[in-house]
Amino acid sequence: MGCLLPATGRGQGMRAMDDKRPVTEFAAMKARGEKIAMVTAYDAPSGRIADAVGVDSVLVGDSAAMTVLGHTSTIPVTLDEMVMLTRAVTRAVTRAIVVADMPFGSYQVSDEAAVASAVRLVKEGAADAVKLEGAGPTLARIAAIVDVNIAQAERYAQEFGAGKAVADFKEVLADSTIDAVDICTPNTFHAPYAKAALEAGKHVICEKPLATSSAAAAELVSIASAKGLRNCTCHNLRMYPLVQHMRRMVEDGDLGEILIVQGTYSQDWLLYNTDFNWRIESKDNGP
Repeated sequence: MGCLLPATGRGQGMRAMDDKRPVTEFAAMKARGEKIAMVTAYDAPSGRIADAVGVDSVLVGDSAAMTVLGHTSTIPVTLDEMVMLTRAVTRAVTRAIVVADMPFGSYQVSDEAAVASAVRLVKEGAADAVKLEGAGPTLARIAAIVDVNIAQAERYAQEFGAGKAVADFKEVLADSTIDAVDICTPNTFHAPYAKAALEAGKHVICEKPLATSSAAAAELVSIASAKGLRNCTCHNLRMYPLVQHMRRMVEDGDLGEILIVQGTYSQDWLLYNTDFNWRIESKDNGP
């Protein structure tokens, strides 16, 4: 199983981009039934040669552990080393799509670790995409990685007047100009993100639920109380235009005396048998 994370910017800013192939070209070539030519490179000279002969993609493989760094397997190579090797290749490649291998241990631990590792390879190494291998839990890592799109985040920030967009939650915590954090992630991240924000001295506004266990919620209440911070939970449905409209109708007496209320809420995000959402997983949604 492989994952490609498109790069939305160039960490090094040193490559001529006139003939640069977009990552989406992979999908287009597959749709056309064309073969994709990929070779491995670990440094600028080999990357430049591969690019010059017209290959579609250059892979900075973790096999560099053995071919360059003298190890007996790929396991010892570190993320720092892969970033360095990727940066060397991307400085020389001007046309082909550069794919960086994510080394062992850089994505298996958690979705958050996988995203952080991929961001480094794209941001510092200037890779066009990253590659990871496996199945099962790895599928969740792929979903987490491809969900990170700093260019889209920057567009939203500009559209809504946010002023700043980041791809790493830690950047938000380290920003002294930010007073409060609004958490709208899948449920399993609510408590750890809220805890990190409170410990960083930020007020917290968290979408329901605040935590997936009473123990975690009690810990957040304790931290917020000790630090004198606000720790709020909200329910966004009450802000839906139709809900607000119904509220106004009740307040204005348009409906007369209300004796019974019956309502339905229809969604289409699990319409097909192939549809999936984190909300159907108890480990993500909570008990």
